[in-house]
Amino acid sequence: MVHLADNSSTTNLEMEKMDSSKKLKEYLSYFLLVVVYLLCSMRYFPGRWLDTSLATITHIASMGPYTLGATIITVSILHKMSAERLPWKNIIRIFLAVSIFLELFLGIANYVDPKKNAVLLTSFIG
Repeated sequence: MVHLADNSSTTNLEMEKMDSSKKLKEYLSYFLLVVVYLLCSMRYFPGRWLDTSLATITHIASMGPYTLGATIITVSILHKMSAERLPWKNIIRIFLAVSIFLELFLGIANYVDPKKNAVLLTSFIG
C-alpha cells in the first residue's frame, strides 16, 4: 500500500510539472504574438525614435477599433457555430491573430502605394 501512495504522489508531481510547463508555453505564445503584432504595426523612421514611437502609438490607436470590430465579428461567428462561449484566452489569441493579419495587409498596401493609402487612411479615419 505504501508503494501505491508513492505512485500517486509522483503522478501528482508530474501533473503539476506538466501544468506549469503548459502555462509557460501559453505565456510564451502570448508574448510572441504581442511581439509580432508590435513589429507588424511599427512605423519606422530611421534615426528618429520619437517620431517612430509616436507614429506607432497613433497607428495602433487608430487601427484598434477596426481590429476590435473584426474580432467581435469573428468571435460571434465562432460562438454561433459552436453554440458555446469562447474562453477569454482564446478571444485574446483571436484578437492578436486578427491584428497581425490586418497589419500585414495594411503594410503590404502601404508598401505598394504609400501616398494613395496614406490619403485614404487619413480621410477614412478622420
